[in-house]
Amino acid sequence: MERLISGDSVAHVSLHGVKPGIPYVDAKKLMSIRFSYKTAIGGDLIKEFGLIGRDVKRYKRAARRDGGLIKIKIKTMDKTVGQVKYIEHFTGPIDLNGLRSRLTERFGKPEQFKFTGNGIRMTWADGGMNLVINPANSVVLERYNPYSSDYKSSLIVTMWSDDYKDYLTAAEKRCEGLRNKPMSELSVQDKMDIMQG
Repeated sequence: MERLISGDSVAHVSLHGVKPGIPYVDAKKLMSIRFSYKTAIGGDLIKEFGLIGRDVKRYKRAARRDGGLIKIKIKTMDKTVGQVKYIEHFTGPIDLNGLRSRLTERFGKPEQFKFTGNGIRMTWADGGMNLVINPANSVVLERYNPYSSDYKSSLIVTMWSDDYKDYLTAAEKRCEGLRNKPMSELSVQDKMDIMQG
């Protein structure tokens, strides 16, 4: 966790430079340079990164104790990163109490804390940034993943900016207005906006 998350406070947190507020094109470069991740199927439309094909098999064979199968999802507002979601799965259990103590020591007492089945969820907000860390001794792998049975625990880190939250609110209001218009009055872009949200 110390190596994964950079920054001494929630307001300055990042995944080795990947954070809300930076241009998406820069985040995409960092995915390749810092993480050696490739863009998943769907490209810039999906904005999902991770290890693909042979890299997954190599990573699994290495059986790293401090890591497992990794995926990063990015959501944007125009051409700027608004949210970053990091998902990692482990072959062994997570020490939830120990991790909770270390995170509290680093970021302070969370604004929200709750138990989530086999895990915990900790939420912080500071300086226009929001951070949620959700470790669990259970997995959230897709059914089609051939390595699902090998993993026993998971870690999800999500960070987003207040600007992104405002962007989503404004986008939803716009979509509501568009839905009330006759289809004949909608542009192609209007129809795409409705489908996306």
